[in-house]
Amino acid sequence: MRVFKFGGASVKSADALKNVHHVLTLFAQDRLLIVVSAMGKTTNELEKIIETWYKNDASQCRRHCEAVAAYHLNIIHGLDLTADQKSDLAASTQVWLDMLGALVAQPPVASYNLHYDQIICFGELLATHIISHYLNFLGYKNTWIDARNYLITNHNHRNASINWQATQKALEPVAAQLRTQNVVTQGFIARANDSTLTTTLGREGSDFTASILAHCLQATQVTIWKDVAGVLNADPKLFAFAQKINELSYQEAISLTYYGASVIHPKTVHPLQIKNIPLEVRSFLEPTKLGTLIHEQAPAQLHIPCIILKKDQILLYFHSNDLAFIEEAQLATIYAHLQKYSIRAHLTQNTARYFAICTDNDGFKIQPFIADLHQIFDIKTTTNLHLLNIRHFQPQIIAELTANQNILMEHRSRTTAQFVLAQQTF
Repeated sequence: MRVFKFGGASVKSADALKNVHHVLTLFAQDRLLIVVSAMGKTTNELEKIIETWYKNDASQCRRHCEAVAAYHLNIIHGLDLTADQKSDLAASTQVWLDMLGALVAQPPVASYNLHYDQIICFGELLATHIISHYLNFLGYKNTWIDARNYLITNHNHRNASINWQATQKALEPVAAQLRTQNVVTQGFIARANDSTLTTTLGREGSDFTASILAHCLQATQVTIWKDVAGVLNADPKLFAFAQKINELSYQEAISLTYYGASVIHPKTVHPLQIKNIPLEVRSFLEPTKLGTLIHEQAPAQLHIPCIILKKDQILLYFHSNDLAFIEEAQLATIYAHLQKYSIRAHLTQNTARYFAICTDNDGFKIQPFIADLHQIFDIKTTTNLHLLNIRHFQPQIIAELTANQNILMEHRSRTTAQFVLAQQTF
């Protein structure tokens, strides 16, 4: 059994869904567990629903709900199905859309993060519902399952941790199903232990879902279908020298995702490494071409620089209110609050005057984080920043990429150089 994961770009339109069917027919001899993300930019639109709903802006919330509905129903209209099949699929899809509308018709009564998960999950639910039915109409037989019945987590909404033992047990019926049929399910979403509450595994968490399922169900391989040829050493939209990497070791892939390489979710690789399950990143635009293979036998280290640029960063400067040095107890307080709000520190710096953190500028996390700590520290911020990570750096590439840049913070280890830059165009 193999696990295929299709991301939002691969299912963003009716033509894209036709291509997914084409890709699957190329692997008709394989038993597949198919993991699907929300279609296109649906997650972004759902986030707008959440924000306007939380602000009690009913008209804007309704407008975004209508946009989500129109987008999915238009995709159904464009599929190569009979009129009756389109009508049936549109009607069953409307049931999900009505559930979303009913949810946001009620006032929010709990934390933002909890409500976020209950609404954001509709992207994956709508996508898999449409795709599963579409494939069945075309004769590619499959069974749809709700991932929330099988992936069990803690209650840490928006960045939940998997309960591996409970998940392994819950997946036993799916293992039996996969002996005789293909299965379609959602990425990114799960369920909190001993509850009916939806949780999510972190933004872009569908890759991690595929990894969890492969680990628990003893898959022979995982393939992540992307709109790029494989794992590249840089974003080709920003850097003309970008090239595909044919092979990566598990450890090198983990390091790249740690520093922010977006082609694979950071948590994806390790569960596969434990079971020695190869991971392939492959292009759905050229499905017969090999992509990047991540496996145990790959060379241990790359010999080309890898460039990872993280945008929309914020620097937080912590000064002690009593003008003294920031000591270990104060650092422990800061890190405890980073954990509380699920904030990842991409780069830190401790000086005689301040302690600084570079992280993603997520206002729904950063604002309450600062509010909790402002009585203990004097906190200053700088926004509109980039974090430039250069793995396996060379002096020449550093000189080229940082020329004429305003460097606010930097750090170098044996293999990686990091620079916080005032936002400029690359």
